[in-house]
Amino acid sequence: MERKYKEKEKTEEDYLKEVERINYKTALEAKKTLDSITRTTEKTSAILYEQREKLEDIMNDAETIRDNIEKGKELSVKMKRAGKFITIGDKIGDKLKGMFKPGPPPKRAPSELPTMPHEPACPTEPHAVIDSPTEDNTNAVLLSIRDGLKKLHSRLKTQDQEINNQIPLIKDIATINKSSTNEADKAIQNLKQI
Repeated sequence: MERKYKEKEKTEEDYLKEVERINYKTALEAKKTLDSITRTTEKTSAILYEQREKLEDIMNDAETIRDNIEKGKELSVKMKRAGKFITIGDKIGDKLKGMFKPGPPPKRAPSELPTMPHEPACPTEPHAVIDSPTEDNTNAVLLSIRDGLKKLHSRLKTQDQEINNQIPLIKDIATINKSSTNEADKAIQNLKQI
């Protein structure tokens, strides 16, 4: 019976310590979650920048194809005119092969990619679980969470800008590919008439 009485004799200080311990553990869990989100955000940013580089390569290829199709169209018109007078032979075939060899793709000015600072996702001092945390310990974790949320907000804003910057590039590629397809169809029709 004396034991039960001792268990009920928690002081106000004991209750405050218990609440502080719970607050501290909750703050640590929130910090771990934030760190995980930040790491995922950094991976997504890297993927977005890699995607931009690939899109720029695709754009260069699309422009090369468009230029080659234009050359083919001009050539088909010349061949149609000359078809009445010339027998197409090996020499013309060799010339055609040489004309359609893709040259080095035109150099595009590299787009300005916003550089993201490569800061560690976790704070420099990981917060360890303390058996008897104080209000200062909990506040330190909460301040770290606040700073992490600010950095995360900034990174997400940069990602949003990068996505918005890639949309016109994708539209340009689609436009070039569509016009190239139409021009290629016309060139093929002209070649069939020869």
